[in-house]
Amino acid sequence: MVFSSDSEYLATKRIKRGEIRLLATRQALADWISTTYQVTVLNIIQDSIDPDNRPRLQIILEWSDDSQSFSYDKDKQEAVKRQCIAIAGDSAPSLQRLLVCFSAFESVAIAEAQGKVTEEETKALQTKINHPDIWLISRSFMRVFFYTQAQVNLHQKSELAGRLTTGYWNLLACHDEFGYIKKRGFELSFDSKENFDQVYEGSWFYYFR
Repeated sequence: MVFSSDSEYLATKRIKRGEIRLLATRQALADWISTTYQVTVLNIIQDSIDPDNRPRLQIILEWSDDSQSFSYDKDKQEAVKRQCIAIAGDSAPSLQRLLVCFSAFESVAIAEAQGKVTEEETKALQTKINHPDIWLISRSFMRVFFYTQAQVNLHQKSELAGRLTTGYWNLLACHDEFGYIKKRGFELSFDSKENFDQVYEGSWFYYFR
């Protein structure tokens, strides 16, 4: 699960909303993982992957930090596999080649919220702030461009930066369905049109690379 358009994410979002529930056997495994490792399991999806139709178990955890700890821990992966086989019972032989992988709902939900901020909203924020040193508020980078690098140095720790940060967080909050983006610690980044023109030849193609 990587993108907000992925079927795994869309299904997990329905679980998070309370619209659907896990099957009993998958809920049993989710409960075991949650209790054993003190994590929140939102969804478990079993499918298969090419080239040899290998069975795969996708464990979708809520938090990114938890997902990372599982992704690099072979012992935890093997323990989850053994528990899955134990719960499966008679169908266990087909699961001996089971690949167990983990992903996080939180990071995809945050990316979805960021992607829903519109150009119209950032332009409205820029109009509301109404400061002559601001060239552009980019939703692609959550980045504010001033005209010159000197202005970046002047404003990036100023009251203006605080107003911009609060304003942008308010835009995100409107699209953050599950409240993952916390105001405390949220930051924008800053750059300048001067840097954009001189280093990237005024090209968004080069800037995005």
